[in-house]
Amino acid sequence: MAGALIGAVFGGGITVLTIETAAANDAALAMPQAIATGLNEIVFPIGCSLVVYIALQVSRHMKYVAAEAK
Repeated sequence: MAGALIGAVFGGGITVLTIETAAANDAALAMPQAIATGLNEIVFPIGCSLVVYIALQVSRHMKYVAAEAK
């Protein structure tokens, strides 16, 4: 949920700024480029938070495995 929230807030803002900056420089983004930029800025934080969550879960379970092996 944290990754989705951060992606929506900051990724949405970065996407809007990217589109506005491109339009101000007479290099307007085509619709597929704008959609790809938005998806990249929103989905990437979700993926990052998922990787961190999985790593924490694996490390938590590895502590139990290591304790049982001793």
